[in-house]
Amino acid sequence: MPRLATGDRVSIAADLAVGKKDDGARYLLVAAFLRGATEPPPKSWFFKAETWKAKKNALALTVPDGARQLVVFLVPESGGFDAVVSAVRKQPGAFVRAVQDLDQASLDRARLDAFLDGIHALERTRPERIEAVSPLLSRSLAIKLKAECLDLAADLQASCLTQSRDSLVLADGQSSTLADTLVGAPTDLALQLSATPEGGLGYYSPYIGVVRDLAKIFGAFQTTQFRYIPALARAHDDRLALLLNAAPSFASPKSVMVVAMPVIETGVPQTPTMRRAEADRLVCAAKPDLVLPVEGAPLIYATKFAHDMSLRVTTPQGGVVELPVQADAERGGYVLDQVGMRTAGLSSVTDATLHGRWGFTPFDGPRFRLQVPRSA
Repeated sequence: MPRLATGDRVSIAADLAVGKKDDGARYLLVAAFLRGATEPPPKSWFFKAETWKAKKNALALTVPDGARQLVVFLVPESGGFDAVVSAVRKQPGAFVRAVQDLDQASLDRARLDAFLDGIHALERTRPERIEAVSPLLSRSLAIKLKAECLDLAADLQASCLTQSRDSLVLADGQSSTLADTLVGAPTDLALQLSATPEGGLGYYSPYIGVVRDLAKIFGAFQTTQFRYIPALARAHDDRLALLLNAAPSFASPKSVMVVAMPVIETGVPQTPTMRRAEADRLVCAAKPDLVLPVEGAPLIYATKFAHDMSLRVTTPQGGVVELPVQADAERGGYVLDQVGMRTAGLSSVTDATLHGRWGFTPFDGPRFRLQVPRSA
């Protein structure tokens, strides 16, 4: 889910290897709703579950009115819950910023991972295609490409493109200037605060800084008993895997892991603003490998936030047909289902619009003009 809303129901459980035996370290699963930088959340907005107990190891929450963010902690059993409640209520602004940072950093990490996964897959299966495909991957995911790597021999291009995460750059897909922003391994990744809601949608890219930025924020919460460490969330269907920037400690100061959940939306739901990647022209619908080129919203490729996507077209009889499409970062757009195209009975020139859902919210993408030969 890209965003939460008031009244949404959220179920959270921790799948931990530790704490399942009597002699293991025990962690509480703690969730807290935040409502603003200057407003401490009430104590009733904090919830806990005992991860080592089969019948008490999960949380079932409802987003309360006025909440703006949801943060999850994995906290040592002894004294951890009270410490978290006290820290958040004393410094709500610092936690608000930390959650914003972590949420955006997780989304940017998804873009980076998708780019690296694509390059590595090409290296294993079709290394000769890296030169042709990597610019499309770069455009789709808004990653700045090291063009000099493409001048190398084919068997050296993949290692050059991925050898140093510090040299990879997240580029904004739509802003007027491209921010040269360093992105490293989880130990090097941190996000400067973005005050805009657009950050998670790909058309405003906040700056990525070094880990010192987040370390300063979390360092403000540290006590002799507890140390807070950020965890980047990597989504896999309905599960989140956590990337830590430090190994958790079970000795004082014990580690409290902090995980950002999707932002809680207010007002009109925000949806991605996709745009055509090529000039406005007729698209030949007879091509067997037809791709509708789209850019400007890299999360459509890096996440599953956009789903049930289709190309909505009007038939000569005035009806509407929705043809399934599939996002493909390597091909730089949405791939059209040709079987549906052949059976749709479209006129020679047809207007079509990409349409789908962003989370639970319907949205429209760019429009295309399709040229349909009579034999198609």
